[in-house]
Amino acid sequence: MAYPFTKIAIIYNPNSTGNSKKNAKELARHLKRHLPKSVTIELDATSHAGHAENLARDIAKGRQKVLLVSSSGDGGFNEVLNGLIAAHNPNAAAIVLPSGNANDHHHATSLRSVEEKILQPKIEAIDAVKVTATKDGRSFTRYAHSYVGAGLTAYIGKKLTEAKLNPLNEKWLVLKYLFLFRGVTLRVSPDFRWHRYSSLLFGNIGRMSKVIKLARESDYDDGKMEVYELKTSSTLRTILMLVSGSVLGLRANAQLKQLAFMSKRPVEVQFDGEVVQLDGRQTIVVKIERNIFRTLQ
Repeated sequence: MAYPFTKIAIIYNPNSTGNSKKNAKELARHLKRHLPKSVTIELDATSHAGHAENLARDIAKGRQKVLLVSSSGDGGFNEVLNGLIAAHNPNAAAIVLPSGNANDHHHATSLRSVEEKILQPKIEAIDAVKVTATKDGRSFTRYAHSYVGAGLTAYIGKKLTEAKLNPLNEKWLVLKYLFLFRGVTLRVSPDFRWHRYSSLLFGNIGRMSKVIKLARESDYDDGKMEVYELKTSSTLRTILMLVSGSVLGLRANAQLKQLAFMSKRPVEVQFDGEVVQLDGRQTIVVKIERNIFRTLQ
């Protein structure tokens, strides 16, 4: 069979603290040795936050048979995913070359190496979590490949993004911010009462932040998302919940196609590795979009 792509664009961050640039260049060299010369292979460096999304959209627009490779972690791949969806190209696909800290999506969905997937491609369409809300008074829509979280996950995710991480300080910083976090006040449909939550999480895969195991029944192409409602009672209880989640796994409260909630105040929401602040006192709709983007098995 003919190779399904005419172009492979490897998007990387040259200023990444990880191996984004190194991994991207090594993959490009490897592919050029093994793929037909009719396949164009290019390296595209980002220059600022959000640039990967714009690059992905511009590269994938039209009907060209292009594969976008995000040499990044979950946050970088989130940008590429949103750019791909915005391009509306049924012939385009995206895959992540794990070069970040957690790489949740890669580890939760991959049985083969990235090189093997590209050289022997098996294309599949999988789900994404879609959020519709308002941000700064304007309509806002964004997708996540793995999970969306309000509360503790977003708070710690933002703090870790702002810090200079290394293997020694990461666990200490997580523990520090865990004790500083005070929860968020949410109203989750169909309950019209306000409750204090440590986390409200919507998952599309079976793991989060490297160690937290999510629902065993989680499947990224079943047209459903797992919903985890973790109400605040005490910091100690939250710690015990996280320890249990890393050993036994968290149990989902429900498997749904859609759920709406509201925050009393502006609320930070994490999309995979990216954190965005959404308006308070506005309805936030979270739903699963089935088979919305193509990737490689």
